Amino acid sequence: MDIAILYRIREEYAAEIYGKWPTKLYHKDYILMAKNAIQIVPENYLNNDFFTKKEEITSVMADSVNKVFKENFAEVIALIITDI
Repeated sequence: MDIAILYRIREEYAAEIYGKWPTKLYHKDYILMAKNAIQIVPENYLNNDFFTKKEEITSVMADSVNKVFKENFAEVIALIITDI
């Protein structure tokens, strides 16, 4: 499965972000956070659901990733399943 995520760093937390990632290498950490949040979602669906309930699954994945990102000074703007 290929997924594209557009996210942004919440600027009001700039000081905390630079304290946590002083070398600005936060992108790799956000990728890992997103992967971990997304991996638990497919367990609740059948293979065929990815074709018949794609919008629902996309929404659940976006909510799951956004929950983790909000705890880490970011937010999901868009999440799209590009390939199954």
